[in-house]
Amino acid sequence: MGYFRRPIDRARCRAETASLAEQPLPEIPWEKIPRRPPSKSGLVRFSTLVKSRESGRRAGFLTYSYDLTRSPELHPSTAEGLVAAREWFCEHLPGPNVFEDRAIWFFKTEAKTCMAKAWELIHWMEEAGVLVEMQAVTGRPGRICYEDEFQVAIVPHADSGVV
Repeated sequence: MGYFRRPIDRARCRAETASLAEQPLPEIPWEKIPRRPPSKSGLVRFSTLVKSRESGRRAGFLTYSYDLTRSPELHPSTAEGLVAAREWFCEHLPGPNVFEDRAIWFFKTEAKTCMAKAWELIHWMEEAGVLVEMQAVTGRPGRICYEDEFQVAIVPHADSGVV
């Protein structure tokens, strides 16, 4: 019964994909970074307002800090502070091979040293004029594809509100 199948309209699909990519990000429960790490246990994600070209989601603060240090407009002392604050993550945060394109990385709030270093890096990014926001997640926002003592990689459920 193949004669009932509709042919794929590739031009329409491309146009629809392009229009979706140009739409603004949906309103989600992001909040301004508080002065201290959260006291409740859970998961948090820090991101900038910049949209990532690869995923279409907001760029995470660690990823964006690499781009920021390459900026020619950045003051040298701020660049040095960013690099120094990021070194802890390079040395102590495991960099696993997670082959899941849709995975979003969250930090565990119970990892106090990691949270303190995140706040230090956020301070330097704010010094550079970059707004960093936090999304706190409760419950099971998706399928966990990696977890260690500091972080969790999650592929979000469609209805979880995690972007």
